[in-house]
Amino acid sequence: MISEEYKSRKKEFLKKAEKSTGTEMKFTTVSGEDVNVLYGPDDIENINYLSEIGFPGEYPYTRGIHVNEIAVSDRQLIRISDFIIY
Repeated sequence: MISEEYKSRKKEFLKKAEKSTGTEMKFTTVSGEDVNVLYGPDDIENINYLSEIGFPGEYPYTRGIHVNEIAVSDRQLIRISDFIIY
């Protein structure tokens, strides 16, 4: 269950975030899905953590393929940075 304090503080944060946007850019994933300004416990209320999110380094790999993400090599970081468009 999500506390009333959380709901209230999230509402305040979203108001501040809406006022502080200095750009008209629309943020999306590579596949075109919208990205929210903030994600919290209310976004995963109906999600089965083990089958849909999982732990780092374990199936379904939503949190990365390594248990410790420090294992990412420089080559992988360079490959990822090639996709960033400024």
